[in-house]
Amino acid sequence: MTRKKQKLRKRIGSLLLCMSLVSSIMGMPAYAAYTEDTEDMSEAVVSEAPEDVTLPTDSETGAEETDAVEAEDVGTAEAEEETHVEEILEADENNVANVSASHIDTLDRVLIEDNFDQGNQGYWDVLNSNGTVSFTGGKAVFNGSGPCNRIGYNGDIIDADDFLIQLNMTLNEGNTNSNAKIAFKTADQYEGDRLQVRFNFVQGGIYVERTQNNSVINFTKVWSQGGDFTWETGKTYAIDVLVEGDQITVYVDGTEIISVTNADIQSMEKGYFAIAGQYPAQNFSIDDLCISTDEELSGELYTVTLQTATNGVIDSVPGSGGGTLTADKDSGYDGEKVTLSPVPAHNYVFDSYGFFLENGTSADGLITVINNTITLDSKFGNITVVAYFVSREPGAYELFYDDFAASEIDDAYKTVGDLSYIEQNSGELTIDAVANGSNYLLLDQSVFDEMTADGDYRISTDVKKGNATNGTMQIMFKGEDTSINGRYVLVLNGGAAVFRYIDPSNNTNIQLASTNFTFSNEYVHADVEVIGDTVTFYADDREILSYTTDDNWKNADNCVGLINMTGGAPVVFDELLVEQIPSAVDITLTVKLEENGSQTVDTDYVSGTVTADKTSAVSGETVTLTVVEKAGYQLKSITVNGEEISNLTFTVPSTVTDSLDIVAVFEPAQLRTPRNFYIDSENGDDSNSGTIDAPWKTLSQLEEYSQTYALVPGDQVLLKRGSVFENESLQFSGMGTEQNPIVISAYGDGEDLPRLDGNGVVENVISLFNQEYITISNLEITNTSPNYNSQFGLNTSTNTSLALRAINVSAKDFGVVSGIKIQDCYIHDINGNINLKWNGGIFFDVQADVIGGELSGIPTKYDDVLIEGCTFINVDRSGIKLVNSAWCNQWLPNSPDIPLNWYPSTNVVVRNNYMEKIGGDGITTRDTDGALIEYNLAKDCRYQNTGYNVGIWPFEAANTVIQYNEAYNTHGTQDGQGLDCDHASSYSLMQYNYSHDNEGGFMLIMGGYPHTAPTVRYNISQNDCDKTFEFAQGIPKGTMIYNNTIYSDQIVSRGVLFLSNTAAGLGVNDFYMFNNLFCYPDGQTFYGGGNASNITDLTNKGKLYNNAYVGGISAPVADTGAVVVADIDTVLVNAGSGPDSNPSTTPITGASGELDGYQLVAGSPMIDTGATMAESVTHFGGAMNEIVDGTAQSPNELYYQAQSADSIDYIMGEYFPEIAGVDYEVDFFGNSLYAGNGPDIGAAEYLNNSQS
Repeated sequence: MTRKKQKLRKRIGSLLLCMSLVSSIMGMPAYAAYTEDTEDMSEAVVSEAPEDVTLPTDSETGAEETDAVEAEDVGTAEAEEETHVEEILEADENNVANVSASHIDTLDRVLIEDNFDQGNQGYWDVLNSNGTVSFTGGKAVFNGSGPCNRIGYNGDIIDADDFLIQLNMTLNEGNTNSNAKIAFKTADQYEGDRLQVRFNFVQGGIYVERTQNNSVINFTKVWSQGGDFTWETGKTYAIDVLVEGDQITVYVDGTEIISVTNADIQSMEKGYFAIAGQYPAQNFSIDDLCISTDEELSGELYTVTLQTATNGVIDSVPGSGGGTLTADKDSGYDGEKVTLSPVPAHNYVFDSYGFFLENGTSADGLITVINNTITLDSKFGNITVVAYFVSREPGAYELFYDDFAASEIDDAYKTVGDLSYIEQNSGELTIDAVANGSNYLLLDQSVFDEMTADGDYRISTDVKKGNATNGTMQIMFKGEDTSINGRYVLVLNGGAAVFRYIDPSNNTNIQLASTNFTFSNEYVHADVEVIGDTVTFYADDREILSYTTDDNWKNADNCVGLINMTGGAPVVFDELLVEQIPSAVDITLTVKLEENGSQTVDTDYVSGTVTADKTSAVSGETVTLTVVEKAGYQLKSITVNGEEISNLTFTVPSTVTDSLDIVAVFEPAQLRTPRNFYIDSENGDDSNSGTIDAPWKTLSQLEEYSQTYALVPGDQVLLKRGSVFENESLQFSGMGTEQNPIVISAYGDGEDLPRLDGNGVVENVISLFNQEYITISNLEITNTSPNYNSQFGLNTSTNTSLALRAINVSAKDFGVVSGIKIQDCYIHDINGNINLKWNGGIFFDVQADVIGGELSGIPTKYDDVLIEGCTFINVDRSGIKLVNSAWCNQWLPNSPDIPLNWYPSTNVVVRNNYMEKIGGDGITTRDTDGALIEYNLAKDCRYQNTGYNVGIWPFEAANTVIQYNEAYNTHGTQDGQGLDCDHASSYSLMQYNYSHDNEGGFMLIMGGYPHTAPTVRYNISQNDCDKTFEFAQGIPKGTMIYNNTIYSDQIVSRGVLFLSNTAAGLGVNDFYMFNNLFCYPDGQTFYGGGNASNITDLTNKGKLYNNAYVGGISAPVADTGAVVVADIDTVLVNAGSGPDSNPSTTPITGASGELDGYQLVAGSPMIDTGATMAESVTHFGGAMNEIVDGTAQSPNELYYQAQSADSIDYIMGEYFPEIAGVDYEVDFFGNSLYAGNGPDIGAAEYLNNSQS
């Protein structure tokens, strides 16, 4: 059993930030002015100190620490005498330790918000100079020494002129010689001009400062030496910094401390945000950051429509079924956040969200939900949010549950304090009390009757403060159900978590254990686990405090009570669950292979697998096993703790106290001689033997036969050419080997392939499950439902509910599934569900059970997969998607129910396939490492009204190479590109592709999930529309774009580079472009974005070098060494002459000769004027020997490793994916690179006559 996951967590700011900050931001000492080295802030040079400022005595080489105020140690508090229990109850709020006063009011619109409960998650760029910055205990902690320990908001700027910064700052033990800084309105990457508020904990000063031209200007300060203002160690301070026009006002604990007026403040541009610490003895924490503004947004207003569904069915009236859904706003602008509040009805639970575009199509998980908060996006427009509620099923060990959604207080509460101060409404229970009093609910102890007296149990609830008044709540876990005398409790107040015992025999309040803990007006999920003599408190599944008794809890009974100790400080509870923690034994599973009388452990699962439906079990519980026999092997026996069992389901005996050790023994099987099975729909008969002279008639006969006699390696299933098999699916038992695969193909004369027509009756026309070494070829497959439009015109599909597929390959608990090949099949006319990406053509998935929040079973993946030579026409929604694996999750917000893991499929090749009129995406590879997608032709993708689709792209994949493909006529401008480097990936490489005439542009690069080092090189784009490169939801670190030739005979309306919706991503990082050849007409805009700040980000983050601008387009100022040529004929042989359509089924590549117009002419100024990779990296501030080789890491690991480093160190560089047959030493046309005296600019390397 595991602790219940938190239902409502504190919001994390969803302006996902991008902030590669240099160390210059925070290297300032405690005096007011000094000279600042912007290249390296690790040392500060003193210029002059004001007369009234004492220079610090510390240095980085030897510091004389300054005394600080001692903190109150809540962990060693003395026991307090108790005159009687009620006095302790009334006075307990006075035990609230180190609690800060209130903030001033937050402004109307929140820009940035983070309570750090979920750690970094990539939102912060971290710099450690000599200490440790960490995200622990739900806070950002600065603990160490050094001139600059900093977290920088890794995203957009503070997009307002006037704003309010609010945070809580706690001074921890050991913070004896340090400064803290809040920096804002900073220049790009904090390399120069900025404003900051600096807190001098050594001498008591608070300074408002500006850095300008490498110097600090001290606007003003408030400081005292033991006088008016004293910092106290152990205390939490509410810090507010209000910026209005030319004024900055600083508040501490709601009291105005400084108000500064200076014209420089208002004149500074909007900028970035950071927090930092410096000096030898830092130890302070930051929590509950919020930056807000009263400024109204402008632009197009997008609506949010709310809907509910109960047990999978949309409620006819929203909120009339299993729950209600509300939001803090029903409309907003691009980048604005919307916080959702799903409230289940009595005996229902909230399950998940669904998102739909205005046209009714699904957003396919593109809208990320972080703690019930979403970010509006111009790409999505108006949206509908559906909250799905399902009937609640009691847990196996549940003792009591209350969702507080009933009309009255549950009768199970035996003792109730003052009911007039207890309110139950909208799924929440609020307990208040009379002034200076207390109040409580005590659960009837009979809920424990079914549990043994010494049984273990867990109390779980979501709890928060009901207002800003500081108070104390308690959860009683031992005591009586008629009185709060003699109770053991968990105590939460504003600053501490405490285990306490109230002993009525001598009226003593005994503190057992304690630690710092922030109890606030945001929900925390609290678990109190009582296991034997130990009680443990978990907050949001994180262990906070534990205590072990040595006197058996003074024989106190199991009990549950919810107590508020402070009148006027209400406490709010959301759901209460009491459950037994059973004394379960772990289940271990072992596979052995017995050969020649000897057994060895089969760790690679060559012979077979065995799995159980649970990972632990208790006496009397049923366990069900699943066995997979691999080709050439059979199960010999299964034993449980040494005793052989006769079937795969058994009951755990009461004698088991340690573990259940299950051993499955496999042995070689005697296989029959392989044979051919013939099936002829016209002339066959299922009573025949299935030979060529006596073929079967139906596919069902094959399935029926194989259930008794599984197919063996070397078998062939051959379907008669010209046959039509309707309303049935092809599936069978059995698998092949590497030497002898099972083949499914055609036989007979004629050109017509055997046709398998599902007619919308079957979901999958061909299904494979836990089968390997299968080759499928030479089949025609359709699956057209007559219940939906089947004309396959542009945007005419009416199917938004029924999933239909041609081929589905699935595996679970198998190990490595090898040798699946699908070749030369004709797949067409599948009018599948356009709201579901995973239906249409060919799909691979890997399933897994998640038990107790952990993946269970045998890690499974595919290896050696080939999809080659297939034709896809009129297929909705997707052409090819592989692999959707439960063993691969690289971003929890995308799949919150699946743990992070990386076990990708390998040796996946998708080659020489033709696609036309695909409803959504053409080819997507995911959950793979080293996939190769080449020589495919994808045209007219996103042919149905599906929203966001691209021709060819990887998602959640590592080391993917996409080359020699042609993608054109992709429809739509919400995405709509030919190619895409999608997020949750690393080392995606696009090279040698021809993209043209796509409505949404050439290349999409996503930054919403962890993503590193996408690389685009040696491609040709011709007349791609709308925008050329789109960066959506941020820009990944290590993005590099070089030696591409881009041509357009029309102005691209949204710019060559377009940045959209940075608020929903993980940051806008430096990206690099060199040696690209941009050919556009006069008037072409280079930078585009949804708003001015996006254009600013592109300008600042785009590092351009040695690109060429031809035909009228102006070179951006940022491009150092730009080559500008007006006459395109002096550059290229015949620019724009590439075909705008392709009547064949093979892609147009550089070897075809049809793109020779993009060769360089003799004497072209592009010849030998390119920069080498090494030269470019040096120019961008990096070094080749400092580039990190992350090809062996998972995308998530690499992403987080890169967060504290420069973007240039995480480019792909020359660490290309190692894939057999892939050449990185040629240009678009196959010519050797650097044929002349140096590299050329563009996708073509010039060859003179002798070289050619």
